[in-house]
Amino acid sequence: MTALVLAYLFLPDNSVIEDYHGFDLVGSLLIFFAMIALIISLELGGRMGWTSPSIILGLAVSLLLLIIFYKWENKHPHPLFKMCLLK
Repeated sequence: MTALVLAYLFLPDNSVIEDYHGFDLVGSLLIFFAMIALIISLELGGRMGWTSPSIILGLAVSLLLLIIFYKWENKHPHPLFKMCLLK
């Protein structure tokens, strides 16, 4: 109960968010599918063999999606992930 009272007294009012610029749906889908392709390829690689065409294709698709994600995030005005943090 004390925490609720203190939170009400000291936390700022966040009812209006002025800096919200939308959600980067394309970036989210790109990174999601890239990670799914990578995880499935890594999981099945031990069973099917690392030189299996399915595994190589899955890893290539994952790499391609990560490259597209990188390029998309660099040109998007409000990216999901700021690439300058990697420098």
